[in-house]
Amino acid sequence: MKKFISLFLIAGITASIFAQSPLELVKERVDDNQIIKNWKVGEAKEVADVRIIRTAGGNAIEHRTNVLYTPLKAILKRIDEKSKAESLSPQQNKTLKDAYLQAAKGGQIALFYDRDDKNLADPTLFTVVVKNPQNEIVFSKMLENECPYYYRWGIWYYYKTINVPFEVGKRFSVEVIDAGLATEYEFAVSLTDESGTEGQQLLSNK
Repeated sequence: MKKFISLFLIAGITASIFAQSPLELVKERVDDNQIIKNWKVGEAKEVADVRIIRTAGGNAIEHRTNVLYTPLKAILKRIDEKSKAESLSPQQNKTLKDAYLQAAKGGQIALFYDRDDKNLADPTLFTVVVKNPQNEIVFSKMLENECPYYYRWGIWYYYKTINVPFEVGKRFSVEVIDAGLATEYEFAVSLTDESGTEGQQLLSNK
């Protein structure tokens, strides 16, 4: 029940305060459209003290699949910035932070993909898996049945942020399993020493 309340608060408060279209959210959240740009195997991207190397599963003209990661510390900082900009009360700020502290102890994974076939863009074809350095699965989530978004030129895209409910440390991997294309996309994630510290301190104090 507590988990359900946390997820409800995140969805409700975030939707009412930070309401944006999915593509607008992509552009703002990941800084200069990094998540929707082409990304070759072996190439690294760095956003907000997070380094991600694409280790398997390449993009092509007719499809792209990319991920980024936001540590809990960065989520809490973003809440403070938005709270100030939107004139939220201290209680609203605390409520939203508490919800993320419960539901996103391991931060958030942002997934973006596009396909030139609506059927291949069905979110239920995708599963996101987090593994520790020992290659053990610590979190897995199949996406829910939602309609992808139409862009233009016959291209359909989808964007989703996924709360990771468990601490994942500073090094882990993210796999996106695409049943439609029978492909696995793999990303190695590493954080700087400073990333996530504030969030873990808040968790230990609760």
